[in-house]
Amino acid sequence: MITEKDQIFINNFLKNEVIEFKSEVVGGNFMLDYKMKLVGTKKMISVGDYYDYILVDVQIVDSEERFKKLLNVLTTYMKDKEKTVLWLRSEYLFMVSLGQSIRENLLTFASGGKSVRVTINELTLSDQFYEDIKNTEV
Repeated sequence: MITEKDQIFINNFLKNEVIEFKSEVVGGNFMLDYKMKLVGTKKMISVGDYYDYILVDVQIVDSEERFKKLLNVLTTYMKDKEKTVLWLRSEYLFMVSLGQSIRENLLTFASGGKSVRVTINELTLSDQFYEDIKNTEV
């Protein structure tokens, strides 16, 4: 289990870190950059047993141009930042690959070869990234 002291240490370490990962979304592979922050733990069930999961807030801060174009089309259609994020959250492969990237990065801090269970608490787009999306020519 992660302690509050561990959480503070990890968050201080990750505060200025931007993590790059490759994800499949709508049949295409895209490179994205995100930041993460640990916000607590939550008991969740997995294969019949309860485990402590680390709650993580994720903010997408940049991406390759093709992904910005895709999000531009979605944002134009949905007319709302939160609806665009809801669409991203509904993309199964995106959420699975993002969760895997988070787990891989947090394994650095795991002691004794323990596995790390995470769940994404909140997913957001940075304000600057959202502006970049809206200003991307399709």
